[in-house]
Amino acid sequence: MTETTGEQLIRTKLHELNIDQLVQATNNFLLLLEKSNPKDVPNADNSQTSVSIAGRYFIEYRPLLAEWGRRQTADNNYQPAEHFPLIQKLQGQMPEDLRQELIELRKRQIDDRNWDPQADGARLQLLQKIDDFYSRGGKLPFPWLNFCLNYAGEIKQFQQSLWKKQATENLSPEEKDFLNFLTESRVGEILDY
Repeated sequence: MTETTGEQLIRTKLHELNIDQLVQATNNFLLLLEKSNPKDVPNADNSQTSVSIAGRYFIEYRPLLAEWGRRQTADNNYQPAEHFPLIQKLQGQMPEDLRQELIELRKRQIDDRNWDPQADGARLQLLQKIDDFYSRGGKLPFPWLNFCLNYAGEIKQFQQSLWKKQATENLSPEEKDFLNFLTESRVGEILDY
């Protein structure tokens, strides 16, 4: 996907920030993601909500991630011990408590007679999807991935409605961005858990 004018503008502004300001911008972005709202879930009745997810991904997230990549090699003020944990959080990683739960569920599946294939199996499958996403190089802050997984049914339904619409008419730029977001972020790969 090519860069939009909005994305280029954000890249330029991020490039002009000093490292402390970039840290603050990154923390502000992550805080917004943690406060994801169910009204942001895209649906066939209101495709404008796709702007909130895809728009933030392309216009805010990608430039922020790219700027941190640039700073790692081109900024003398970059301190790996201080800044790399923030970059990891921005790229996304499975939270340690969920990783431990995944390990415990795997053990219980083998050893425990109280294993509930339906409930425990569904939870194991979900945690395995998250682990696989990040293990295979997926980059998306966990609150965002978690939000997409929590509303996987609605997002998948919207995706299918856009595929049908695309067969007979042109999609709006926002709708195209949403489909591109699912592909580029690789969220679309894990919606069918």
